[in-house]
Amino acid sequence: MTWSDKYKRSIDCENPKGFSQRAYCQGRKKKLREFKDAIKTHIALTIMEQNKQITTPDVEKHEETSAVGSLMEKVLKRGDSYVVTDSQGKKVLGKHKTRSSALRQIAAIEASKARRMDEGKLRDIGKGLMQGGALGALTVGLAIGTNSSNESGAKEPVPDTGQVGQLEDKPAERPSFEVSRKDVTKKITQPKEDPYGGRFDEIVSMTRNFEGGNFKDGMSITHPDPIHGNKIPTNAGQTKAGLSQSQKDYLTSKGHDIDALFTIGGSIPKEDAHHLTKLRMEADTQHLTNAYTNFHDHPHQVKAILHDLSYNLGRTGLSKFKNFNEAINNRDYKLAADHLKDSLYYRQTGRRGKTHVQTLRSL
Repeated sequence: MTWSDKYKRSIDCENPKGFSQRAYCQGRKKKLREFKDAIKTHIALTIMEQNKQITTPDVEKHEETSAVGSLMEKVLKRGDSYVVTDSQGKKVLGKHKTRSSALRQIAAIEASKARRMDEGKLRDIGKGLMQGGALGALTVGLAIGTNSSNESGAKEPVPDTGQVGQLEDKPAERPSFEVSRKDVTKKITQPKEDPYGGRFDEIVSMTRNFEGGNFKDGMSITHPDPIHGNKIPTNAGQTKAGLSQSQKDYLTSKGHDIDALFTIGGSIPKEDAHHLTKLRMEADTQHLTNAYTNFHDHPHQVKAILHDLSYNLGRTGLSKFKNFNEAINNRDYKLAADHLKDSLYYRQTGRRGKTHVQTLRSL
């Protein structure tokens, strides 16, 4: 018996019922993946051939028709600006400095419509838009979550934290993106830009060097906390109470007994201890992004210091440094250094605190 289109649309592929629905959902997901891959391929080639060939007439009406609809917004040249309006040219939807920026707004408008469409309708639109040039490819790219622009800006400085305390700037290496014309059927994806310039592991290494630990014969040995003593068994900067769920899952997957590990004298391989540090610092990234205004716009030395402070003090502890945090958000790094020096943290951490204060004063 053939299923009707209405029945197919009623199937919840997040919770399929029975073998038949599960098989149908697996097939639908596969087809959608193949469709997305085809769109990504088209976007990549379109960008190479057309992105730098956009003309700028005074007025242009976009009516790139697909199998089921058309793009009816307008781009109007008014003085030095490009204005996006509705199809009647009456309601202003946006004002831009460049025509390409205006085109992106139109694509985003159409993409927001596409996101609300079901899979079949989106596939039909995609088939039509793939014949419609850069704007059509961009619209479907936005609808399926693909960033089709390959904009390049000035290279940002990144920290060189390979040596403790040597947080000097180095040029960030941007991921290259090349498309082979010989085989456009291959899956082509553009790597996401790394806000750390590919040097996050060096920030982790800096914190590991500051934390130190008790290492013997390739093992990391649990020892008393430097400040609280035997009350808080510590292994390479980690405590049992401070473990995140991802850290607990990692230890369990490696066959470690967490209770036994966090007793004085417990041990794990050194590489496992190092991975726990990285997991903790990766989890801090989202918190720091939310806690500080435009976190990734700070110099990378500052981001490295904030990561280390969050690791050492904990998120709650760092949040209490209100004057320091305010100075960081105001980009007044010398004032932030003064506040950090005037703290118990600075007096307790020795070389660690002095290094951070010296680095902030140098910016």
